Amino acid sequence: EHMIKSSFIGEGEQVATQISRELAYMGMVGFDGLFVSMQSRDDMPVSELIDYLVEGIAAIGEAKVTALRTATRI
Repeated sequence: EHMIKSSFIGEGEQVATQISRELAYMGMVGFDGLFVSMQSRDDMPVSELIDYLVEGIAAIGEAKVTALRTATRI
């Protein structure tokens, strides 16, 4: 949760906390999925899987920031 929060701290403490709490479980599930992938021997490098996971979490976090900004303007 801390790493996600630090990525969004520029949006303010409250927004960063909210986003990190929402995305922390996605990170855990994704990380667990990395191990499942390794056990299935699908030959995809772990570093590539981690890159996909990080990009996905970042994209969802950015979308949440946009949604929060839009909601506060209304």
